Amino acid sequence: MPPQIRQTTEDPISHGNKDSGVTFHVVLKQYSSLSKANFFYNRLKDDHPGLAVITRDSITYKVVVNIHAPLSDTVRVSDSLYMILGLPTYYELH
Repeated sequence: MPPQIRQTTEDPISHGNKDSGVTFHVVLKQYSSLSKANFFYNRLKDDHPGLAVITRDSITYKVVVNIHAPLSDTVRVSDSLYMILGLPTYYELH
């Protein structure tokens, strides 16, 4: 007998991201200095909406694209950005 799947109308993504509306980040580049991250950010910010520089500490700075989409779109978005920018990317949950 196959396992039963619970059907729900709730959006499972909205529980963790009530403030920002961002589901996940696609990391384009990671830098060890803010000036290098800002230089890369300034080169791309006009052509790519949702671009940001984030840090969780004072050691690493990441240039990311904020995405508000279902988690099932992570591979599609990451592949699209790779085709556009030619950069290997990865995603992080927000």
